[in-house]
Amino acid sequence: MFGIDKEKRFWKWFEKNNSKFLFINEVEPDIKEQHLNEFLRELHRVNDRLYFLIGGHPDNKKVELIITPEGIKELFPVVEQLVSKAPELHDWEIIAFKPAQGAGFVTEFGGRKFDPKEIDFIPLDNQDDPSLVGIQVIYPDFTNDERDIFFAATYQVIDTLIGERSTTLDIDYLDITVTPEETSELTTLKLTELENFISKKKNAG
Repeated sequence: MFGIDKEKRFWKWFEKNNSKFLFINEVEPDIKEQHLNEFLRELHRVNDRLYFLIGGHPDNKKVELIITPEGIKELFPVVEQLVSKAPELHDWEIIAFKPAQGAGFVTEFGGRKFDPKEIDFIPLDNQDDPSLVGIQVIYPDFTNDERDIFFAATYQVIDTLIGERSTTLDIDYLDITVTPEETSELTTLKLTELENFISKKKNAG
């Protein structure tokens, strides 16, 4: 009951204050920061590990409010419960988890550019359970010194490509390494083919 009360309180606050966030990217930076900090404080009263994004495509009539646990699987039910209690608001589309955006983007991270149309991965097989999804993402310039950069960027790219829910729930194993010197005997796919690969694996057997 306590959790439901927190959710109701949050959405009551948002209904009262939502107008100040409709044009959040067009206000002065200091006011924007003040409003975003206020939103985060209110959201953290529900759960202090939840975060949010406000935006959307310029052609959309509604502004998107995305509630995200930043890939923490155990918090998925918390997000789903919160969003299920959201009110219907004329100017807003309220979304659980970061949605898939497709391949039309390039991510800049750690001084590098990551384009899913150019990134290869090796599909991995689990003979005990063919439906498990395992991938090894390969980069010709990968180094262990920059391992954290490559991992963080890869997860960000996949998150954007196929969405937060699929990234967290559908990929059972992910590794990153340098591109092997000889790839002629290997099956490699582009990250843009990942969604289709996952679908085939999940339907295996």
